[in-house]
Amino acid sequence: MNKVHELEKMTEEELVEYGRFIEATISSLLIESKSSSPTRSNQAGMRLDFWDKKQRELNDFLYKKA
Repeated sequence: MNKVHELEKMTEEELVEYGRFIEATISSLLIESKSSSPTRSNQAGMRLDFWDKKQRELNDFLYKKA
């Protein structure tokens, strides 16, 4: 399914909550990426790329909607 289409289905409240979820996830992953465990740090870095992309998609959607 198209990512923009999924965002269009959300209410304003759901979009705000989704944004908060993304921010919390990124914050957590940033902490994990500084772990002394190389495996844990690398995994956090890979997941961070995914969530950064999600945040950009949401921001782009909200900017176009405004």
